[in-house]
Amino acid sequence: MRKIIKIVVILIVTGLLGYMVFQISDKLKTRKELSEQIQSLPDFKFQLMDGDSFTNSDLKKNQPVVIVYFNPKCEECQYEVQQIRDNVDAFQGVELLLVTPAKKEVLLEFYKDYDLDKHPQITVLMDKNDNFHSVFGPASYPTVFIYNSSRQLVKQYRGETKVEAVLKAVRQG
Repeated sequence: MRKIIKIVVILIVTGLLGYMVFQISDKLKTRKELSEQIQSLPDFKFQLMDGDSFTNSDLKKNQPVVIVYFNPKCEECQYEVQQIRDNVDAFQGVELLLVTPAKKEVLLEFYKDYDLDKHPQITVLMDKNDNFHSVFGPASYPTVFIYNSSRQLVKQYRGETKVEAVLKAVRQG
């Protein structure tokens, strides 16, 4: 009887270990695929504040693109957006996209508080369907993606990033 219990326990442990290895391997494969997917600006579809769709085909041609994934309630995100807004003149010829999954009411308050309506170079987009992660991969708040004018990824930053670092990456692209 003890032998049977030992065999069953060994089989269960072996099965669980095999399952864990499979899950880890699958996650690594998915991460690698997403990492390759974002090397060139992937197709995306988000919503403007007025509800109209905005896709990568709406971007101006031959301009670098900076995408900031943020949450209006996140302090680091608020700092990031404030730094970009305060240095918007240094981003001449660069498309600035702020993408958030936040509800429209929260976003409207943020939009007004940060006077984003006074900066037409900054486009605020809503990710109503929570597609960002499936397009750009797992991202924390804030995450910054910098693409050159050929739409190739130059740099990706996770977490609060100094505006000087973003501008440097834009110029290197």
